[in-house]
Amino acid sequence: MKNGFFKRISSSKMKLTALLVSAALICTAVAATVAFIIDTTNPVENVMTPSKVACQVTETFENDVKTNVAVKNTGDTEAYIRAAIVVTWMSEDKTKVTAAKPQEGTDYTMIFADNSDWLKGTDGYYYYKKAVAPSASTGILIASCTPIGNNAPAGFYLSVEIVASAIQSVPETTVETEWNVTITDGVMMPAIEIAS
Repeated sequence: MKNGFFKRISSSKMKLTALLVSAALICTAVAATVAFIIDTTNPVENVMTPSKVACQVTETFENDVKTNVAVKNTGDTEAYIRAAIVVTWMSEDKTKVTAAKPQEGTDYTMIFADNSDWLKGTDGYYYYKKAVAPSASTGILIASCTPIGNNAPAGFYLSVEIVASAIQSVPETTVETEWNVTITDGVMMPAIEIAS
């Protein structure tokens, strides 16, 4: 009877030993695999660089005449562009403007370029219909702007400023929401006045 009792203990000890050895082998294999992966895998670096959206008005100004006014995309992503034309009597020291506004045809002439890509919106902005690639420019907006006579009040001069803004072209829904325009097949359309 003693022999049978020892056989059972020996058999149980063998199973327990086999189980412990198997667990130790599995732990060793997992540890070796993890050590190999850590030792041989380079860390992945994700560098996130935000897009830069910017624009700059380009023009020629000689003998009080402003010509070839366009807007250049100086950012690093495709953008839609709009511009406002602000005409005022500006003080010589550039600190004041008069309440009276210069009148087109009386105080200055403005000839717009023959360019159907610029549309005047009901909000007064001129919108360039196409998205402009980085480092590219819009078509010409103003071919020339010339003062007429010397109608400026004393101490003031005719100031014609182009104030341009750019917005990233994607997502289009953001452009539509922010600028109140519609974009169809990449062409931006502002609300425009219908000539009567």
